[in-house]
Amino acid sequence: MVSSDRNKQAFDKHFTGNTPFLALPYEEDEVKTDFISYFGITRIPSLIMLGPKSGDKVRPIINAKIKGFIEGYKFKEFPFPPAQINDLTLDADEIYDARCLIVFSEGASSILKSNILNTLRKACTFPSNRHIVFYHAFASIGIVPHLRKALGIGILEDFPVLVLLDIPDDGAYYVQKLSRCFNDQTVLNFLAHPGKRHQLI
Repeated sequence: MVSSDRNKQAFDKHFTGNTPFLALPYEEDEVKTDFISYFGITRIPSLIMLGPKSGDKVRPIINAKIKGFIEGYKFKEFPFPPAQINDLTLDADEIYDARCLIVFSEGASSILKSNILNTLRKACTFPSNRHIVFYHAFASIGIVPHLRKALGIGILEDFPVLVLLDIPDDGAYYVQKLSRCFNDQTVLNFLAHPGKRHQLI
């Protein structure tokens, strides 16, 4: 573990007793800075999964953001490769650092949920979308209702709402409220031509 405690006393408090982790000594500020830079840490806590060491080679990064797997008790997915589709109710870390497509459909039936997931999986495969992180929101819990309010997309509706959120681009976002069926072309068209730019305040 690499601590961001403000002082040695706080560090010692966290690592007393039977803590089952190794920790970088508190005094190693330069090494800590190198860690943060190398792994691209932008917020805490962050959990990183490294692959096994092979000879003299540097251990590969399997996934630099596995906190959502742990919080969602997704232990069967070990060693936690990056997810193509993310559940916004469990892990919202990526929305602060990447361009994200979010499908809000909190009242979706099981059939519609399956359709949304299948559609997003297909959208992930397009090279033009390789830098986009895909999310779904099927329940109004966690960050979901707060994000709905911040985006001004109103109350739950019968049809999904698509949001292209780009916080790194000065809080830009784009919205499409659907009034027809949800399909592959709907998503691809929205990503290619998202329409009017809005701004998070």
